Amino acid sequence: MSFEEAASPEATVLDAIGEAILVLDPDGAVCYQSGSVADVFGYEDDELVGTSALDLVHPDNRDSIEELLERLDPGATEAAEWRILAADGAWRWAEVSITDPVSGPIEGYVVSARDVTERVHARWDREALLDRMTEAFFAVDTDWRGTHVNDHAAELLGIDEATALGQDLAALFPEGVGSTFADRYGEAMQTGEPTTFEAYYEPLDVWFSVSAYPGETGLSVFFEDVTERKRSEIALAKNEKALRDLHDVAADKGLAFEEKLLRLLDLGRDRLDLELGFLTRIEAAGDAATEDGLQRVVACQGDHDLLVRGESCPLSDAYCQRTIETDGLMATRNPQNEWVAESAYRTFGLETYLGGKVIVDGEIYGTLCFADTEHREHPFRSDEEAFVELLVEWMAYELERERRETRLEQQNDRLEAFASIVSHDLRNPLTIAQGNLDLAEESGDPEQFQTVRESLDRMERLIDDMLWLAREGRDVAATEPVGLVDVAREAWGFVSTTAGDLTVECDDAVTVQADRPRLLQCFENLFRNAIDHSETGDVAVRVGLLTDESVGRAGDAADSTSRNDGIVEGHVGFYVEDDGPGIPPDDRDSVFQTGFTTDEEGTGFGLAIVQRIADAHGWAVTVGESASGGARFEFHRS
Repeated sequence: MSFEEAASPEATVLDAIGEAILVLDPDGAVCYQSGSVADVFGYEDDELVGTSALDLVHPDNRDSIEELLERLDPGATEAAEWRILAADGAWRWAEVSITDPVSGPIEGYVVSARDVTERVHARWDREALLDRMTEAFFAVDTDWRGTHVNDHAAELLGIDEATALGQDLAALFPEGVGSTFADRYGEAMQTGEPTTFEAYYEPLDVWFSVSAYPGETGLSVFFEDVTERKRSEIALAKNEKALRDLHDVAADKGLAFEEKLLRLLDLGRDRLDLELGFLTRIEAAGDAATEDGLQRVVACQGDHDLLVRGESCPLSDAYCQRTIETDGLMATRNPQNEWVAESAYRTFGLETYLGGKVIVDGEIYGTLCFADTEHREHPFRSDEEAFVELLVEWMAYELERERRETRLEQQNDRLEAFASIVSHDLRNPLTIAQGNLDLAEESGDPEQFQTVRESLDRMERLIDDMLWLAREGRDVAATEPVGLVDVAREAWGFVSTTAGDLTVECDDAVTVQADRPRLLQCFENLFRNAIDHSETGDVAVRVGLLTDESVGRAGDAADSTSRNDGIVEGHVGFYVEDDGPGIPPDDRDSVFQTGFTTDEEGTGFGLAIVQRIADAHGWAVTVGESASGGARFEFHRS
């Protein structure tokens, strides 16, 4: 019995339905076709009866049909889009629904199909258009499940298009829950009003410009990556603020150079978002271990155990070695695979570095650097490098200005001292000489001629000392290793008396990095000071090396001074002491002042010259009392 005979009322109903209807037996064979099949797919009455339904389905869709039939529960209906073979041999897209009736005369499945080829092609055209859009696009339905993602969106969001379709938006982007994106999408869906905004999506480290349009079927979202523009805008704002701050600091005449330096280092750290900012001074080699030179930290802002004011290291172990060899800035975000020496990376561990060399008066002073022990993800932008170059230029200008002002101040001090000497110290012996010369012409007394001679000798010493201060009282241009024993003994030979005695308590090989003629002058003045202040000239003078334990007998010494940071190889510094009457504590703060003397025959320049020589070398000199009660002068790094 045919299906029509067994279920004539049901068949009549099925024929009345506009969609194509097939009834399949449990094995999938067609046992009934409605009259609409001819209208939809071109098959005449009962032409399909007895054929397998799978033969009508495109091979690419057959597996999905078999899977659907296996999982279809009694009384349930499932729908899908498949390609169906029409009577003319063309494949037509159909929206197919399959039902497994629970009861009734039908044993098998009821299949309804509607031709949606034009709709599918239109959708394809729309999807192709969306994929060709320069903007990224995705859409969700009213249940927030993905319905479309174009290629650009999948690339920007780092997702697979096939996986995203049908996926809940919150499950696809869990980091976005509670974000600006989720809030604005929810607001658009709730109000039905489009929304446009820009927001930062932290998981991807990206700024997006977003336009979202709600509709009856869900939400359509168009967006683009505007990270570079946003970063440029943020950088421009930071740059403008940094330049204003730089101008304010540089123009503040009330700030000392040291305070300006620290503030400018902070400005650079903030501008680059790096932990460290520091200024270094490159010094000449002092021994075999630092044959390439020495890097010394002048100032540092930020926390690093080795980048502390006064700390030093061989230039070969510093990032700055390549910086001073290069025109322009040196930068790295990958020090282990770039230009940084392995010893420098091992010593400092800086993962990010940007620095430039500072030129003062035409010579390399050191470097201005910004760095971090953390890796910086993005390269330094041109505006950031330009700001650092500006800081380097400012630093060079300020250091030159500071040097000029210091020299001018020293010149003014010397001029004042010269004026005092000309008006007072030279006038006194000149007056004595003139008075005694008049008397000598009248009486012919040899003693009066001797007094004139002594006055002229004192005037000559004053003039010699004045000329030395005028010509030599400036910075040391070049230094070399000078044997401490040799220079001390040579100086003693120029000033010694038969009654005095010199002891040099160090090996002949010990050297000090110095300008030899000035160091010789320094020892001469110290030895002459000891002899002149001894009642008989019978004075014992001793020269020795400062150790960590011996520092401070001559007053306060720098806390940071150590054997490895000293002015004598392997030692903190050196000292000169005698067993004479010593210097009273009340006079110790004054002995280095120009013109100060407790000796009527003295010029008051000897110890002032000693201090000038120490300053020119970057040393500190302090005065105190020796173990025997005499004077003790200690020299160490300032």
